[in-house]
Amino acid sequence: MKLQATSIATKNPYKLTVFYIGIGANSQDNSSGRGYRVNQIDNFSFSRRPGMNRSTGLVWGRGLKALALCALVAPLAHGEVLLEESFDDLPDWTSGMEENDLGGWPNGSGPDRVQCVKDGHVLPEGWSCIRQNPTWAPSVGYPDRHENLEIVDRNSDKTRGKKGKSLVVWRDSGGEDWQWNSDGILSKVLDKGYQSLYVSFWIRFSPDWTPLGETGMTKLFRFSSYDGEGELYKAFSGGNSSAIFVWDYRADKYGARNKLAFRGDPQETNYTIKNPAPVDMPRTFMNGGMSLNFTEDVTDLDGDGNEDQKITDLVNLSTGNVIDPSAGIVTHDELWGDNWHKAEFFIQMNSAPGAMDGVIKQWIDGQLVFSNEKFPWMGTESPGGIKWNVVHFGGNSHFHAYPDSDRREEWYAIDDIVIRTDIPGEVEQKAENLAPKPPTAVSVE
Repeated sequence: MKLQATSIATKNPYKLTVFYIGIGANSQDNSSGRGYRVNQIDNFSFSRRPGMNRSTGLVWGRGLKALALCALVAPLAHGEVLLEESFDDLPDWTSGMEENDLGGWPNGSGPDRVQCVKDGHVLPEGWSCIRQNPTWAPSVGYPDRHENLEIVDRNSDKTRGKKGKSLVVWRDSGGEDWQWNSDGILSKVLDKGYQSLYVSFWIRFSPDWTPLGETGMTKLFRFSSYDGEGELYKAFSGGNSSAIFVWDYRADKYGARNKLAFRGDPQETNYTIKNPAPVDMPRTFMNGGMSLNFTEDVTDLDGDGNEDQKITDLVNLSTGNVIDPSAGIVTHDELWGDNWHKAEFFIQMNSAPGAMDGVIKQWIDGQLVFSNEKFPWMGTESPGGIKWNVVHFGGNSHFHAYPDSDRREEWYAIDDIVIRTDIPGEVEQKAENLAPKPPTAVSVE
């Protein structure tokens, strides 16, 4: 007999050891040792329902009177912590230091825009590259303003514990409307590529952050797969990175948005991921991205119209209660305010070109706000073998809310970064407690 069940759940797969399965009522006589044995399980993934422990679970089949007792065997490999960074022990550093004017672009007119340890630039210990492009900063003639990136003692009020240091990223309003007018990004190039990565960090926006209207868009975080040659930050179809994930800040008349961008491999032909296209997304996937809300897009993670989870951890800062998914709009002040928030991401490359089994997950303050486990990072034309090898914090901004005469700048701070190869157990536990999906395409032979 062969049991086939696909799409049994949308959670992380475990190895299954199945002992007996009965078809119909009283079909198994266990005392005599008779029973149907499962010879093969194809495309099977499993998540325990809330209340089940790690060792035992039930497999449910729609239209199939079957019950299987399964032993869940956790993966043998243990996760590895690749980086823990509080910034507290680092010497003071900014992106505008004179010693980092090594003649790169802008051709000796101040510190190089792209600075990398491999090229002789002085960077915070343990970090690989930065990119900066200030509109208003001491290094470009405005001594009363800030460099795009700062890790300095004087910013202790912008740390989680009100002492020590954090990464403070300043965005500038100015320039032409078409420009991404300021940039501040700190990058870690890993020692090798990894099939999966988990990153957590804390983020806080300045109290005077422009919350609506012309707040523009600011890139906050990204994963990428760097080809290993050429400039690290050159992207697009002719660039040097293929698979990329980007988290952007945005707020507009629809409230605070969860703006996500996705780029595929090969970048020359699949940059916006069309071959194959992603499935089970909460909104229409257009030009390699989506703009999600923090209400119904959180409760219905795959866009099928059914509730996958409750909002239990996202708090409306104005009311002190959890966010109401029927509210539709959640403002910047209600969601972010000037509080510290924990952001977490897990990414996993698909197993082969065109395979619909890549993963991307996102949590804010412990709430799963985006999840897809069928993501085709490597498209059908990919040569395969692509791994994740760079993690970036910060990014460029499209911010034009104020006249140039104001020389407006705003900051956000990032603190207590962790990069590892797997999801921590406590986070994984919460991720598995979603409402289970019924199996589809079940057949018995």
